[in-house]
Amino acid sequence: MAIFMLKLYLGSSKELIDELGVLVDRMSINIELPSQNSLKLLAPEKSKENIVTPMSYVAQNLDDSSKRLLPNKKNWSFTPLPTLQIVHKPKFRNFVPAGQTTQLIVGATPESDLKIIKLSESLYQKFHLKRVYYSAYISVNEDSLLPALDNKPPLLRENRIYQADWLLRFYGFRADELLNEQNPNFNTLLDPKCDWAIRHLENFPVEINLADYATLLRVPGIGVICAKRILQARKTTNLKFEDLKKLGIVLKRARYFITCNGKYYDHIQKFNDRFISENLVYLERKRFTSSKLCTNLSF
Repeated sequence: MAIFMLKLYLGSSKELIDELGVLVDRMSINIELPSQNSLKLLAPEKSKENIVTPMSYVAQNLDDSSKRLLPNKKNWSFTPLPTLQIVHKPKFRNFVPAGQTTQLIVGATPESDLKIIKLSESLYQKFHLKRVYYSAYISVNEDSLLPALDNKPPLLRENRIYQADWLLRFYGFRADELLNEQNPNFNTLLDPKCDWAIRHLENFPVEINLADYATLLRVPGIGVICAKRILQARKTTNLKFEDLKKLGIVLKRARYFITCNGKYYDHIQKFNDRFISENLVYLERKRFTSSKLCTNLSF
């Protein structure tokens, strides 16, 4: 089923937002740049206030779960798009049922990854955003305020930020766990979850047959679905490593951070950060080498 998304322009009135909110599935108010200073430099027509005000208003309306009466087409104060003219049944509909989103450009300005994900974390918490999208900056014109034309788009950095965003939304991580002022940018050699785990080996190994859901989610190679499968399977059996493969766990990553019945995978004994890091970096290089994006990614 198609989702109709509307991009709000600066200065959109509350009345227009109210009227359009029952006609579209999702609204987007793009921030574009991750700081007020960068907005002032590259997009002076935008400011924190004129972005946050409509975003906050949409969030307030999203909190109201009651269905709303669709406006009478005869009384519409705007010329509807052809795709919206058919929206007449049912007569009652939720306000922006698919939520609101925004977009941030990565690499056009000097903000760190920490700055970007802390901003995203705040947006998710304050404005109930469904998604923050990230776009690697592509140089298309010469300007002293922008990166040089021969700079490659930071696709790997964009990828790492997307991975971290996923950890914020679904894995219970906080931005200040993944990065800090002494370490403000993501490791290009490892995905954020693996990098975090190696820097926090005091939390491992995790016993698969005893760990709770939140703990399982922090193990590299175990995702949301697999963590739920583990909890379900443990109700009827004592899990072994061969069982984890059947459940879809990525043992190439997880094996360095877990035990089954108190035993490591395949007699692993060197449980130290260097040993684990070297093996995971090898896997990551192999993954990117086989990817279609490998020509645009550099480590």
